[in-house]
Amino acid sequence: MDAIAATEFLGMPSIGLPGSSTWVGHSRMWSPLFKDFERVHILSDGDKAGKEMSDAIIETLNFKARVIKMPADEDVCSMLVQGRASELTKQFKDDD
Repeated sequence: MDAIAATEFLGMPSIGLPGSSTWVGHSRMWSPLFKDFERVHILSDGDKAGKEMSDAIIETLNFKARVIKMPADEDVCSMLVQGRASELTKQFKDDD
């Protein structure tokens, strides 16, 4: 749902990974999908699992990846429902 919300409401084409451990176990499958991108934004849930997944993605993609951090216990959908989209989009702009 977060990927759909980011795509539709933030205008950021997004994909979602089914579970925070998915990248670690299958990074060889996922990482080639990003080879043609200059920058990948990781919309990291504000919990331990989100941090661990974003750390694993950064380790694999190196300089291409940048984390968009959520506050503690928040995700894209909860931020949007609370009307806090600008907190996320500001982080995208800070990357320019």
